[in-house]
Amino acid sequence: MLLEPMHPKEVIEYDYVIIDPNLNAQYFYEVEAQLKSLAPDYAKNVQHVFPYLLRLNSVDASLVDEIKQHDQNQIKAGLSPFFLMTFKSVPTREPDIVDHLKQNLVYEVGTKKYLYRFFDPKIWMLLNYFESQDFIWINKYFKNIEFNFLNETLCFDAGSEGDFIQQPDHDLLEKISVNNRVFEKLKFKTDDLPAYFLKVNQIFNYADLIKNKGILTKDDAIASIFHTDLIGESFLETHFFQRLTESPKGYEQASKQLSTSEWDDFFKKENIDDENLKNKVMYGF
Repeated sequence: MLLEPMHPKEVIEYDYVIIDPNLNAQYFYEVEAQLKSLAPDYAKNVQHVFPYLLRLNSVDASLVDEIKQHDQNQIKAGLSPFFLMTFKSVPTREPDIVDHLKQNLVYEVGTKKYLYRFFDPKIWMLLNYFESQDFIWINKYFKNIEFNFLNETLCFDAGSEGDFIQQPDHDLLEKISVNNRVFEKLKFKTDDLPAYFLKVNQIFNYADLIKNKGILTKDDAIASIFHTDLIGESFLETHFFQRLTESPKGYEQASKQLSTSEWDDFFKKENIDDENLKNKVMYGF
């Protein structure tokens, strides 16, 4: 991990916060006049899909306190806060920060463009943990960062030095996306950071194994990793798994269209008796 959480000895006066109405729009209209769109110039007609930058001192302090209280309740409920990432900038002009964020919020793979939500704690933490090659670059104008992760407020001194590699690691981003969607599907929760990273490493390992089995689409990978995590790694060596991977419908659709009796035959063969586990494997949430 490139940056370890720190405990500031003094109160840090943060300058900015990144807001993504696609994740939480609770106070959007209260602060709309003070927001700076981070949509690239060519994407003004779809700027609603991009995040916004808010200078904290442009908003009444009482509203900031109200939002922070709202965010605490959101976090306890397992939902995204309105103030997604708060940061103190390095000494520079605000337009430099805005331009930097705009330039890095989109990346291309082939002819397709993707939104790069590196400011989302669920993504930022894994870019940090796996030491993404562009991590220092995307945090270039951040001196201090604060956000809530696993029900804990984490602070980081982001003033790292190193080579500025601007190209995102596409393979890592794909794995992070798969991991976070598998976590949602599993409803995985923990307040323990080491336990969280242990689970992440397990999901990443499953992702490699699945890829070696010839599963290439994201939805199929997520569904097969979901089942592997519930049943165990030995599931990947069963004829049942092979049958699903060879289906022309793809693994996800093939597994969802199995009858209860087909699943029951598999459970009996594998000596799986836990009814709750069976129900979850069959997508019964």
